[in-house]
Amino acid sequence: METGLESKILENFNSFAKKRSILSIVFFSDQVLISWRLPDENVWSEVIALPFSTSNVSVDQIHRVKKYTEAYNIGQNQAYVGIASREYALVPNDLYSPAKKLDYLVKNIGINPLELGTVLSSPCEAINSVFVFHVPSVLDHFLNNHFPGMHLMHEKQSIISGVLAKPEAKGKFLAVNFSGKHFDIIVAENKKLKFFNSFQLISSEDVLYYILFVTEKLESSTRDYVIKIFGSIPDIIDKEHLLKYLPIAGDFTAEDEFFSLKKLPECGLYEVD
Repeated sequence: METGLESKILENFNSFAKKRSILSIVFFSDQVLISWRLPDENVWSEVIALPFSTSNVSVDQIHRVKKYTEAYNIGQNQAYVGIASREYALVPNDLYSPAKKLDYLVKNIGINPLELGTVLSSPCEAINSVFVFHVPSVLDHFLNNHFPGMHLMHEKQSIISGVLAKPEAKGKFLAVNFSGKHFDIIVAENKKLKFFNSFQLISSEDVLYYILFVTEKLESSTRDYVIKIFGSIPDIIDKEHLLKYLPIAGDFTAEDEFFSLKKLPECGLYEVD
């Protein structure tokens, strides 16, 4: 049942969509984020968060996403869709072969090929590599029918491209991006990617341990880096504890809770397959 408040949000959301806007969507493991951006300026609609399970896609979930994107105009509005999961492979352009997409994924994540949905690839120009990932068949079918001509990519492509585009990346820059039950560490120097990986998130100690481990492997100290936080910081994070050990100015807050969602349309895309 639609409440009055929900009806008003939907009305405002769709009125924004009709202004030849750019649609940005990210499917996380337990929710989907949706927002529109005006094409000629960095003005965004409110971000809509809907419950969504990518491991158990239901018809009701699909219909709810469709309801909030019915104002999408084919041929007028562009759609950028990101899939956020830890089940991906990152392959350098020089080693990439479209015929081996399934092999890359199976070897990297150790998953049974029968458990995979549709295996896809998306280029990340910023690091001359290709993301290989999979999408549940039901979700892939819906996306291709509802958003023909969309740009479909892995959400980490957006994270990396967005971090490397930050002014801080001209120096030594370390970004921590929280994404549900895992977090990403991205290290850049002189606009070049020096390190990227995703880690399981259990406690604040995990974040601190891996940051210290990564900087040590790069023969540096945390004091050498500008450190920024992105994504939605989970409640389990002890901010005061991390502030004791990390050179973060001010308090432990995220610069942009919806960083990957808003950076999707800015990813440089070209055809690989």
